[in-house]
Amino acid sequence: MERTILLIEDDPLSARLVDLILKSEGHQVIITRDGFQGLAVAQNTAIDLVLLDLMLPGIDGFEVLRQLRADPKTAAVRVVIVSAKSQPADKERAAEFGVDAYLTKPYRKIELLKLVRSLLSES
Repeated sequence: MERTILLIEDDPLSARLVDLILKSEGHQVIITRDGFQGLAVAQNTAIDLVLLDLMLPGIDGFEVLRQLRADPKTAAVRVVIVSAKSQPADKERAAEFGVDAYLTKPYRKIELLKLVRSLLSES
């Protein structure tokens, strides 16, 4: 079943790679390059899953996650942090904001697909 996945990622190469991987699985992918755009799309589009980088221009991924969880329209959407930030403090902070999963870059394609499949099957 086609699902809509919002990818909030400022690195064009990373975004393109994830886009290709997810589209090969039959998903629709919406790519935004910063947190403000990502929030706008999430609030105005039916999204099944958000893949969210932490280091973004404008507002960072933690603030995007906080705002997603605070808005009744997006509070229940599954969110995966996909970031090179791998410190325990970053993972703990993301957990405090209610992230569903944390995937550290670099990752393998199969890791991403397993995580996406798992979260989408739960929703």
